[in-house]
Amino acid sequence: MKIFASGRTMRRGTARAAAALLVIAGMVAGSQAMAQQPTPAQMEAFKNLPPDQQQAILESMGMSGAESGTNRSDERVETPVTVWPRSVETRAERDLARDREPRLAAGDSLIVELELPQYKGEDRVLTERPSQPVAESVNLGAVQPGADNKLPTTQAQRAPQVTPPQTTGREILRTDTERQGLERLIETVRRGNPYRLDQAGAIDLPGIGVVHLAGLTAYQATQRLAIEPFLREYRIRLTLLPLEPVGSAALKPFGYDLFAGVPSTFAPVSDVPVPTEYVVGPGDRIEVQLIGNVRGRYSLTVNRDGRINFPELGPVPVAGMRFEELRSRIEQRVSEQMIGTQAVVTMGDLRSIRVFVLGEAERPGSYTVSGLATITNALFASGGVRTIGSLRNIQLKRNGRLVHRLDLYDLLLKGDTSGDVRLQPGDVIFIPAVGSTAGVNGAIRRPAIYELKGETTAAELVYLGGGLTPEADASLARIERIQGGQDRIVVNVDLGGEDGRGTRLKSGDLLSIPAARPNYSNAVNLVGHVHRPGLSQYRNGLRLTDIIPSVDDLKPNADLHYVLIRREQSGTRRVQVISADLEQAWRAPLTDANPRLAARDQVIVFDLETGREQYLAAIIQELKLQSTSSQPSHVVTVSGQVRHRASTRSSPA
Repeated sequence: MKIFASGRTMRRGTARAAAALLVIAGMVAGSQAMAQQPTPAQMEAFKNLPPDQQQAILESMGMSGAESGTNRSDERVETPVTVWPRSVETRAERDLARDREPRLAAGDSLIVELELPQYKGEDRVLTERPSQPVAESVNLGAVQPGADNKLPTTQAQRAPQVTPPQTTGREILRTDTERQGLERLIETVRRGNPYRLDQAGAIDLPGIGVVHLAGLTAYQATQRLAIEPFLREYRIRLTLLPLEPVGSAALKPFGYDLFAGVPSTFAPVSDVPVPTEYVVGPGDRIEVQLIGNVRGRYSLTVNRDGRINFPELGPVPVAGMRFEELRSRIEQRVSEQMIGTQAVVTMGDLRSIRVFVLGEAERPGSYTVSGLATITNALFASGGVRTIGSLRNIQLKRNGRLVHRLDLYDLLLKGDTSGDVRLQPGDVIFIPAVGSTAGVNGAIRRPAIYELKGETTAAELVYLGGGLTPEADASLARIERIQGGQDRIVVNVDLGGEDGRGTRLKSGDLLSIPAARPNYSNAVNLVGHVHRPGLSQYRNGLRLTDIIPSVDDLKPNADLHYVLIRREQSGTRRVQVISADLEQAWRAPLTDANPRLAARDQVIVFDLETGREQYLAAIIQELKLQSTSSQPSHVVTVSGQVRHRASTRSSPA
């Protein structure tokens, strides 16, 4: 993303802007009703506008200058201007496209480049714009004659080709001292690249100071820098580097994706069995069926005073009872007052209750949920927990008192829903800010940033991360820690021992667990013109013919008389090269013609057609780099009328 901007903005006259609005309103209305034509007054006002505004109005209506009916020989109309692609038809779509531009945030990396204009006509020049269009007023006011007006071309939209006019401005006169000072700032800013926005989203430019850019697009950030007093003489180019975050910045807080894609509406719970501990309240419907001497079916609603009006028994107070208690009471009264009759009691439609979700919720407020709703149901209805909110200390308050705490890690890591209690009318779910956190990355099954609640050791953090992967090197783990709010330190942790696993954690720690080295210590690698390249296990006494038993293991046209073995000396890793003849090795497998192999050897089989440069170039370079005056690498070059021109060692090692 590269953006150019000038150090000044264009001034427009009030009368000229009013005339432009008049013409746009009249001509847009005419485009919507094809029979309506612009009035002579509107056409006269249009002709008196500057050429860039004329062209912009025509382009907004889908017309070109040739379709306007104006005189193309007029010098005011000959000035080319930059217009936005017609793929963005309406202002609403333009605003939407502008909103989709990436915004700068803390941690972003930028390349800042300054350029000194040579002519006054180069001031107020926008030489490149973002691929996403912005408002029309910015487009019309930023493009000036004398600019290299370019628009990036993307797959989604193509900007019209524009031929930049010749610069007509006068050359800017500067003394040698002024020019040297301006060029010195250019070099100072260039040496500081790339720049990184700090935690507050600000950039610290040498010689300029701290400028806050977070929340701006790259184009807006360029305009913001252009108004700085020390930058008004320059053209500015910003390049946003799409760098992948590393370390703790690459980790995401664990558990918050539980609420990703939550529905915008909350469907009441109506198809689940009513638990016996459900508390009955106004609005609930009780279904009663009488069996025996008296038969009947009644649907009774709990009224506002907490009673149901039973036709045979009269008012029965039930509000505040648990469903099991209500069922027992109605069955008892029916059996006592209606001889020979039994009652079967079930719950019908349940009432809705209003609860509050407050604190660090995505959409805090009051919500109406089902009478069977639990804490997690209300959290989903509110959009979930923000990343700065706690997942392990969600509080349920009732009548001003704390009655329950929910730890969502029990649900996420163990599938335990016992802490997800049901709500009552007027309950308040409060989400406090997140507590102490620690991150774990590397060879861990679930790298993330975890909220700590009782976990104090490295072993407990590894448990939260799902355990180590099989390739983890537990003995080389380390903790990156901020010491005293100033310095960063590293603490080595051997997770294979009790002391290492018991290492105490602090908030903000990052536990990094490296993977095992990628190289193989007991293998021989076969590459080149063979059917089955790859690794073979090394054992004492392993020879060349053990990994290439016969000619059937080679592809057609393989070079049978020259096989190369690349070997690293143990301890020094100096490279040696050994050559062998496969035909001789097969004929005399127990002689030196069939060389013994060593661990980590690389056996290269060439073919007779494509040459050997593909493998030899890298090996020859290794030999040259390790050469010293005391241990020279004997390399000779063969060229001319030979089958393969290359360099090689003068004798086997």
